[in-house]
Amino acid sequence: MNKIKVEKDSKVINFEYNNKKYTFIGETHSGLKIDISPHILNGLLILECPKRYNNYTINKISTHYKKSVKDNKILKNESYIDLSILYFSKKYQTLLNKEKKLKDIVKKKNIKMICIDERNPTDFQKKQVRTLYKNNNEQYKIIINIFIILKKEIKKMKNSNIKKNLLKEINEIINEKMKKNSSYIVQTLSEIILDFEIINNYILNDKIKEKNITAILGKNHVNNIKKYLNL
Repeated sequence: MNKIKVEKDSKVINFEYNNKKYTFIGETHSGLKIDISPHILNGLLILECPKRYNNYTINKISTHYKKSVKDNKILKNESYIDLSILYFSKKYQTLLNKEKKLKDIVKKKNIKMICIDERNPTDFQKKQVRTLYKNNNEQYKIIINIFIILKKEIKKMKNSNIKKNLLKEINEIINEKMKKNSSYIVQTLSEIILDFEIINNYILNDKIKEKNITAILGKNHVNNIKKYLNL
């Protein structure tokens, strides 16, 4: 297992599943951090950042995150995710490949880096459900529908305790937490969307060839996945 040390407000869990070794790093998205990227083992690196970045050029990614890290250091606000994207984009940036897409470059590297978050921040804002219902009823309906679609995807999974745990959570979200008078935060409820993406596509998926898989996510995602997998 990869024994990565993180700041005390972050979390690391190591586990094995389907003959693969996983290291999940859960960060609080604030507080100055030391870059852990050099300690990541060869294999697949999953990052909680916009999926569209996979289609950005190495040069664009490097420039964007170089500025982000520089700005955040002044604010004492850092991210393992930002540092990892900056580290590997700089490492893979050469005259020959700097204008090539991130997803095409990392296929040939020892560490395959992938951004996986498809959620739209404008859909899942940091506001209470009841506030959303009152101020933007159409958006409220769209979000409930997203959860209903997710429920259908979960129901397609093979029967297991993981499926049972996910179904229990999505049912509670749809039937209770998304009620019009709910005080739950919409952004928090959206966590299950990414949780499902990680579990279904990178833990239960037999097509993943890499034997070492590292994920850097928000701390809540790591706690959620630990719960769904009964770790």
